[in-house]
Amino acid sequence: MEVPVTRRRSALHRPAALLALALVPLHAAQADAWNPTNDPSRFGGGLVYGIASLPVSGDVTATPWSPGYLPVYERWAVAPDAIRESADCWSALASGSAAIDEAALSQAVDACPASAASGEREDAGEDEPFFQVDTSEGAATEQRFTMGLCHAWVAASILEPEPRLEVNVGGGTLSADQIGDLLAIAYSTTLGRAAGSACSIGEGDDTLTIDEDGFIQEPMSYAVGGSALTIDEDGFIVDPTCYDGNAGTFHVLLGNLVGLEGRAFALDLSTAASLELAPVLGYRQVVEDGLDIPALEGLLDRAGWSLLDHDADSFAWVESTVTFLAPADEDGTSTRTWTYVLELDASGAITGGTWGSGGLATAPDFFLLPVAAAAAIDGLDLEAIATVAALAADQDDDGVGDGVDACPGESGAGLDADADGCVDTVWDLPALVSSVALASGTATSLLASADAAVASAERGDSRAAANQLAAFSSKVGAQRGKKITEVDAALLVAFAANAARSL
Repeated sequence: MEVPVTRRRSALHRPAALLALALVPLHAAQADAWNPTNDPSRFGGGLVYGIASLPVSGDVTATPWSPGYLPVYERWAVAPDAIRESADCWSALASGSAAIDEAALSQAVDACPASAASGEREDAGEDEPFFQVDTSEGAATEQRFTMGLCHAWVAASILEPEPRLEVNVGGGTLSADQIGDLLAIAYSTTLGRAAGSACSIGEGDDTLTIDEDGFIQEPMSYAVGGSALTIDEDGFIVDPTCYDGNAGTFHVLLGNLVGLEGRAFALDLSTAASLELAPVLGYRQVVEDGLDIPALEGLLDRAGWSLLDHDADSFAWVESTVTFLAPADEDGTSTRTWTYVLELDASGAITGGTWGSGGLATAPDFFLLPVAAAAAIDGLDLEAIATVAALAADQDDDGVGDGVDACPGESGAGLDADADGCVDTVWDLPALVSSVALASGTATSLLASADAAVASAERGDSRAAANQLAAFSSKVGAQRGKKITEVDAALLVAFAANAARSL
């Protein structure tokens, strides 16, 4: 079913909105405005906040890819056999520092975070945070994240083109899946940007009572990650360091990264203590903005939402349907719809938002934008793996690795005799002739035909150019196995035929 993509604007009657405020319960602490942990600017400057300027649909331009193994994220998970076998194969084929030793692989395995709630990993003798947002003034935007094999595929699939080709390394061959496994090891520590938190408020949390709309019923203090957190009478977390992803932040990041820039980022979809990172592929929205409180009344019943920020100048009701990569699903992708209300200032800029039906129980915990592999693991040469990965990537799907493709944005499939990734053309034929080892007289004769074909093509006379290419092939055929080797002759004839087809 096609997901509707619309934007509707309602008339805003500010006086009526002010008079109607008393009709709707208010959240005095304004927890529905984003706090420093959820501020979208954590993803970088220059973001667009005006709701009218954000597209209501978008898709990423470089599609993240599924790993060659089934990712897992429970803390007791060991390295998948495919990962270990790929590492062993790399070690056998590569030499020197390019090899992956057992200690390096174990480090990547042990780095799998144990808990999104505490943000701590539980491997032996070490306590390194996976997720820890620094909200202090002037804090660095990019931070190190200990991904481990269980999540590193997310960063690799967002930042690296999909490995599609096998690559010869040393005395053997690595498959595309094995190279994908190596990228997961390389990204087991990642530089990234994050917004949101991971307080693990879910319907299965036995420390909380959550109603059918996903709101916490009983004001209480409870322990998450060793810290006592306070929930107010409206079911919001008071502590600003522990607050699941804000709906306004979610909308701003979707609209900017995916809608305006075509870039993927990851959501944590798990409502439990474990992580479930999923790269976003695209979204479609129904947006009704410019709403005052009376206009919201009918929508609030559908959204299951009744808390408004009394400082907002207007509101928007949004239904976002997001498609994301989910390797565990049969087709590799999944779709989820979230409903929420956004708060807007007088200029129409988004200042925050609150989740609708399901509330905190279904909201993404946090949002992650991988930036780069962070640091080399002992015994692992990231540069060497990057080189092999570039040879395995084939974004234009022509069978030539991106690392050696002379025309990376052009598919030469079926018209690429010299396997340089480009469509063979008449203009490139003279250079090919010059590159082949030929006797002087033979080369002069072939260049004369090639140059004549180029001249005809430049005049726009395709028929004459085709005839001269045919004459060129006849000359090659006459010397095949004599003054021109079988291999070189086959290349020259195939190139000329492709050039004629591409006229």
